[in-house]
Amino acid sequence: MIRPRGKQGVRYRGIFQFCGALLIGLTAGLGLPAAKAETLAQVLKRADGGAGRSAPCIFPTPAVAVPGERPHGPCSANIIAAIYLDLLRDRERLEIVRATITRQRDLLAAVQRQVEAGISRSGDSLLAEIEMKYWQRRETQLTSAVLHAEYFFSTVMDSEPSGFIRPDVPPSAWPADETVALMALAERETIPEKDQPAAQSALKHLWIDYEAARRDYDLLQPMQAFAADLARATGKQYEIGQVGTATLQERYRDATLLHDALVSAEYRLLTLQLDILERLGRRAAAE
Repeated sequence: MIRPRGKQGVRYRGIFQFCGALLIGLTAGLGLPAAKAETLAQVLKRADGGAGRSAPCIFPTPAVAVPGERPHGPCSANIIAAIYLDLLRDRERLEIVRATITRQRDLLAAVQRQVEAGISRSGDSLLAEIEMKYWQRRETQLTSAVLHAEYFFSTVMDSEPSGFIRPDVPPSAWPADETVALMALAERETIPEKDQPAAQSALKHLWIDYEAARRDYDLLQPMQAFAADLARATGKQYEIGQVGTATLQERYRDATLLHDALVSAEYRLLTLQLDILERLGRRAAAE
């Protein structure tokens, strides 16, 4: 199961919830209809026409890219879910980058003032400008990914992407280990006996990926927390002239990249969990 990221994770989730509430408040103030939040279950139901999926997903899900048309076939729910989660992930990553750009803009302004006062070298200003461009490039890339996914849901899926909700996997729905998951798969009556070997093979591969993703997430949590603490400490050293601009920016970049990696790892883990639950016929429990 994905574990919460502590106070920092709670703080960022609170920020995103506030931004969503602010967006709804603004649309209401302008006389526009507020976007109705849609869960993943509601999006999948819309994609399925309310008929319910009859054929189970047996083979490995193909690499997910934003398609130009609605996915079809037994694994279509897994593809749509992956795009849904990728959109939520990239929105969160975009917020991280934009906060970094704001911080870097403040640093650049401070360095420029120091250069004008003769306290810092002109090279420090150039370093700050290069770092600003670096994060602006990342912002451009992430914005493009978000817009592609939003366009897919608004046009292809006929869903309002501004009100999506992050799904959660309850402990009661998640199998204790690989053996329990394989037993649950064998009990699915919708999978013909002749297809069980292929279904079990795909599930085993997924479980290997899940264990690797869980380990990656567990390792990144303390790394990100330590990098954030180090960046804050370096910021205080910078204020009293103990470290230079290059060192401060290096610490900030490391902390931000690890924060980005942690968010990506969390959503990677969640995507694998939902994929596994779909194969076990338990996805509804997570929605």
